[in-house]
Amino acid sequence: MENSEYRVYQLDEKIFCVGNTNPYKLAMFFLRYQEFYESNNPDFKGKHFKILDYIDWYSQKYGNGAFTYPKDFCGFNIPQEIIGKCIKSIPDMNGYDFEMVNLDHYLIDKFNMFDAYIIGIPYYIGDKKPNSILKHEFAHGLYKTCPEYKKSVDKLLNKVPRKAKKQCAKIFETYMYDTAVHADEIQAYFSTGLLPEMRKIEDIDAIIQPFIVNFNKFFKSRYMKANSSTKYSSFTIQPKF
Repeated sequence: MENSEYRVYQLDEKIFCVGNTNPYKLAMFFLRYQEFYESNNPDFKGKHFKILDYIDWYSQKYGNGAFTYPKDFCGFNIPQEIIGKCIKSIPDMNGYDFEMVNLDHYLIDKFNMFDAYIIGIPYYIGDKKPNSILKHEFAHGLYKTCPEYKKSVDKLLNKVPRKAKKQCAKIFETYMYDTAVHADEIQAYFSTGLLPEMRKIEDIDAIIQPFIVNFNKFFKSRYMKANSSTKYSSFTIQPKF
């Protein structure tokens, strides 16, 4: 596999973004850690699994025999602490794993960061304006790293009708979201852009409006303010299968 540049940006005090223009390479960089963190399959969530075992399962379960994960998912988000938890006893370390460890060390050595939140997007910041993918993942980062944002969002979540939450839960089943992250996913989608199926929820525009206003306020005040430029660190990967 040819080299491909990954660029790392600091978006907020504790939110760091990995950008890569190749959807496959971005997905494979995050896959093991994303699924260790929040897979809806107990065989993978919190487990040290082989990548080929995951590919085989996913292809049969969701891809009709084809591995469509890199096409199905374009944005990623994990807490930094997941890297250390996941990396222990991995049975099939490859180049993506080595570089994920290097990213962890980079955050520790350069920023003295042990509790960062890492997101992934399929483009380089500076090449285009922040789109819904970046904003969605940034919302996840805020929810995990910014107490003020989480408090404001939790108040809004408490006002969402129970019926709407149940409809979201049903929708999330088809998108592989584990129940543990449903609240986080609701706030991210309501704040930055809905899944198509969510458009059928009764009074959805009125429900999401306060989420949008709230997110935009935090995004305007925090995005790229910790590092008010598009400077980045870069690295490449040569997988060692």
